[in-house]
Amino acid sequence: MKSTLYTVLIVSIAIISFLPKNGIAQKKKAKNNEVQVQTPNFNYDDKTQLITYVGSYSSNGTSIELYNKAMEWFKSNFKNSGSLIKERNDGSSFTAKPRFRTFSILESGQKFPGDIISYTLHLSFSDGNYNFRIDKINIKNPSYLGLEKWDAENKVKYVKHYAEGLAQSDEEIQRVIKSLKEAMK
Repeated sequence: MKSTLYTVLIVSIAIISFLPKNGIAQKKKAKNNEVQVQTPNFNYDDKTQLITYVGSYSSNGTSIELYNKAMEWFKSNFKNSGSLIKERNDGSSFTAKPRFRTFSILESGQKFPGDIISYTLHLSFSDGNYNFRIDKINIKNPSYLGLEKWDAENKVKYVKHYAEGLAQSDEEIQRVIKSLKEAMK
């Protein structure tokens, strides 16, 4: 019995001696010279208070021709595009739920997979015109976590992970919008 107790005591002392000197629960302090990621100024919808991107553009063609152009663009720009389309009104509109991954970037420049961001893309068409609306941008979680939460918390206190996610989300959505405009010319 004494030898077992003695062995437990020795092993415990050995483990404690290898622990960090500043304690287990303390987090590494952020460096003062850390470069902060600039976050975009998002547009919020007045009714829903959600981050929203909207646009209305003229383009040559009937509503059906514009619809077909947009469907071709969507199929060529998104993997598994058929499963992403949630609602379709042939010739007049469709709604899809695309997603993309963000990355955490270390000081060394090394990238690690981060969060998956999902959003709703609404496209509608009329003769000579198309409209888009991107909203319900959220971080894939067991429960709904809108990008608005990261934006609000990051405005109160800078959090690098949130700032990176916000900036990368805006970049990706701006890329999608630019690609859509090019395809619809």
